Amino acid sequence: IVEQGVRWQPSLGGTLSLGRTNSFFLGGGRAMLNALYLTAEQLGVDVEYDAEVTDLVIEDGMFLAARLKRPIDGETEIRATSLVAAAGG
Repeated sequence: IVEQGVRWQPSLGGTLSLGRTNSFFLGGGRAMLNALYLTAEQLGVDVEYDAEVTDLVIEDGMFLAARLKRPIDGETEIRATSLVAAAGG
């Protein structure tokens, strides 16, 4: 994950021994996600924000496209060679 630009915060000292059991991202989870998104975009990945997937086009078990609904331009279809399905919260 370091190769993708994510930086780690040095572990805390003291009596809790967190250095042996916990790792923390420098800048928190948002900084980690920003680094990973930047790497993905540099690799040519298009990230769709604020888009609701309404349907997947799958033929013979192969993903071909995703149908999306976006607030600005409504419904559209994006054809692609691969799909990464992710959700956050």
